[in-house]
Amino acid sequence: MICELLLLTYKTYLELLNDNELDSLQRPALEKDLLTATNNTMEMLSNLLHWSKSQMEGPTVNLLTIDLLSAIKSTLEMGKMHAHKKDIALNYHIEPQITVVADTDMLQLVVRNLISNAIKFTPPGGIININAQLVNHECKVTVSDNGKGMDRQKQEKIFSINTEPAFGTNNEKGVGLGLLLSKEFIERQGGRIGFESIFGQGSSFFIFIPAVVN
Repeated sequence: MICELLLLTYKTYLELLNDNELDSLQRPALEKDLLTATNNTMEMLSNLLHWSKSQMEGPTVNLLTIDLLSAIKSTLEMGKMHAHKKDIALNYHIEPQITVVADTDMLQLVVRNLISNAIKFTPPGGIININAQLVNHECKVTVSDNGKGMDRQKQEKIFSINTEPAFGTNNEKGVGLGLLLSKEFIERQGGRIGFESIFGQGSSFFIFIPAVVN
């Protein structure tokens, strides 16, 4: 559905360009819509591919001792760029000395999904905060926002394959696999995922991963 909508939007845009029916004021707005649709589609396809691969090949985890900030900094900066395009402030605070045991690729995907989810359900002018702290022998990474939040019915199915995909504040829509995939990937690394949410006030998603404590 999303792919079809994206192709239709591109087709309409090209037809308008060809007919010279776009003025200087209309073009930026339509190009912004195209960029949003493209980003949503890429995210959806990425999750679908990772999920399909995980179902076919089973658990393949490459656990390494890694520097947390170095491992996910590019993901954080990319999230910051996407948030900025929606006029959302994204801040992160992760101490450089935090070391964890994780699969780098899986960890990046999980963090990317949590950030993307926060951006999707936070309105323009909102704030997303990301931080990490050591809790006993684990590292807790939290992604919190002041967006739409979730009602109790939505919360009960949030990690289910049967969850109904929800529209974001700019009508963004996925396929409901992001959080399911995140739960599966974080648990394969010996970690866990949880959340707190208040409808109308925002959500906080957090993951726990094994940490190296000196």
